[in-house]
Amino acid sequence: MQEKKTRRLVDWERDLVREAVRDLGDVQARKADGTLRPGPAGDVARSIIRRLGRDLDRKGRHGAPLALARAELIAGNGWIREAIDILESMIGKEDQ
Repeated sequence: MQEKKTRRLVDWERDLVREAVRDLGDVQARKADGTLRPGPAGDVARSIIRRLGRDLDRKGRHGAPLALARAELIAGNGWIREAIDILESMIGKEDQ
């Protein structure tokens, strides 16, 4: 069986992911306290993840990690906490 290869993120990429996690946490908090409705919250979360993908692609000159597509899909459905978990798994628990 072939092992799945993953590319480790460098420091500036991890910083971008941490910033996106912080922004998504703010959106989740606003959704929870009722100042942002669930539909628009999903749209905002999806745009944050898209921005992260563009930044990673533009600055790193490589494709964005596949986990971002999964996180974007999940956030678009309104499951912002799960999207945050996916992004946190990209940077690893030991880095937090």
